[in-house]
Amino acid sequence: MHINIHPITWLHQISRAEENSVLPATQSTVKDLILAKVFPEEYFIVDNHNQCIADCFLNVYDAKDSIYIKGHYSYQDHNYILLEHYDTAFIDRSCFLLGSANNYYHFVFDCLPRLRFLNAHHEKILIDRYALAESTYQRQFLDLLGLDLEQFEGLERGFTYICRDLTVSSNRVDTHFG
Repeated sequence: MHINIHPITWLHQISRAEENSVLPATQSTVKDLILAKVFPEEYFIVDNHNQCIADCFLNVYDAKDSIYIKGHYSYQDHNYILLEHYDTAFIDRSCFLLGSANNYYHFVFDCLPRLRFLNAHHEKILIDRYALAESTYQRQFLDLLGLDLEQFEGLERGFTYICRDLTVSSNRVDTHFG
């Protein structure tokens, strides 16, 4: 069992940090990465500099149900998380991380809007394995949108996926009404 420590950066903060960003910090951020590691279900990634990049819905303070996140701490205003590595699979293609949610509302309003960043150079769209099962509402939405299901790669929980090229985006639509 191998544990690594990675500083965590939230995707929605990246646009603030990059001076040439054309997107305001309150909108989506798109990041293209090389040899990034994808951790399914929680949907955070680790880039090739061992920087952890998380979506705005990953809650590192409630990691008790995670098979990857084993703990967290803060040091000098940086958040760090402890990651547990499992079996790895290499995807030698240009990938787009759609992610998924086992919740109708979050799938429709958090995941599907990311498709606006999908383009022709993406060979695979990464999504949870269960979303591609027969008669799921996720699959029905993908069919309705006219997407080729052969382009999707179903990710298994318990694997770390290493992608040759990966595009990841945040979705800055405020879907948490409180």
